[in-house]
Amino acid sequence: RDEGGDATVSLVDQLQEKTKELIEPIGGKVKVTGVAYVIQWINRTLTEQFVGSFGIALLLIGGAWMVTTRSIRRVAVALIPNVLPLLAVLAALGALGIPLKPTTAMVFSIGLGIAVDDTIHFLTAYERWRRAHPEQGANAAALHAYSTAGRSMLDTSIVLTAGMMAMAASEFTGFLYLGMLTAWCVVVALLTDLLLLGPLLVALDKPDSKETAA
Repeated sequence: RDEGGDATVSLVDQLQEKTKELIEPIGGKVKVTGVAYVIQWINRTLTEQFVGSFGIALLLIGGAWMVTTRSIRRVAVALIPNVLPLLAVLAALGALGIPLKPTTAMVFSIGLGIAVDDTIHFLTAYERWRRAHPEQGANAAALHAYSTAGRSMLDTSIVLTAGMMAMAASEFTGFLYLGMLTAWCVVVALLTDLLLLGPLLVALDKPDSKETAA
């Protein structure tokens, strides 16, 4: 009976503990082999690397926004809508009992890129209007961003979601999870940008005198 990858890891851990007690004291060495263990080791290593690369990407994106905007407040405003879709993916993994494997860990990097792309479009439209018409305030800038970038964000999200949903027809579970979770991440990213980013900018964006003069 297939006990799953977690059972393999647990068994190997128990074996290694026993070898420390029985084999290593007399100068022996033990190395675990077998196809099941090697596959599980590869999956675990790849998963850890994907999670690490996601963390690095998030830090680099935040740093780039910090250099561009020179405002911790605006970086925080931009990151909130990009983190929530990833939390939604984690919630889906837990609710559906889907394990964190390389194919599911990739969703975080892909989802982050998609969410950031939507946010950049929205922020660019917002910032351009804000600087060109400082006297009209944040509300007008947000409305302009919704009427321009909002439409393109909706169109691209529909196309991406449809493309990822096509993978739901796959008989390979890895592709099925990848497509479904990525589609879910795209939908949540769009909703958070449309429903949350604009109000956050209006509520928290308070440009200083230098920005207004520019």
